Amino acid sequence: MKVELKIDPEVKESHAVVYASSVTPEIQHLVNMIRGHQNKLITGHRDQRIFLLSPKEVFSFATENQRVIARTEKGDYSVKLRLYEIEEQLRGESFVRISNSVLANVEHFSCLEMAFNGLMIVRFKNGTTEPISRRCVAKVKTYLGI
Repeated sequence: MKVELKIDPEVKESHAVVYASSVTPEIQHLVNMIRGHQNKLITGHRDQRIFLLSPKEVFSFATENQRVIARTEKGDYSVKLRLYEIEEQLRGESFVRISNSVLANVEHFSCLEMAFNGLMIVRFKNGTTEPISRRCVAKVKTYLGI
């Protein structure tokens, strides 16, 4: 990536312009950093308590029984937002949709495995696994640069 910085004493307000052929995860991350949207907190509910969850600590968000669950190292939390709202809020972060019901954090991937039936499976660092739907395999591969 080519980076250029111009210093001009005549400029009244600083601004940044990013030229790109398409919006890649790298470009989106750069834009988010410039805008300062790095600390997006999600509220999770458990045992009649409300917890503030950093997206970095969440392994995945999944829908179960009409609820959205945030899975973390410390346990599962119920989230009031819908999965598509979380995906929109975390756009440009390290999350990718791996199925209709799961939004996964790539930073917590341990490895990807090929199943005997042609499906791909994500193994998380905590040992849990989630299948990647056939519809999402291409998107995950593109995101990871495979």
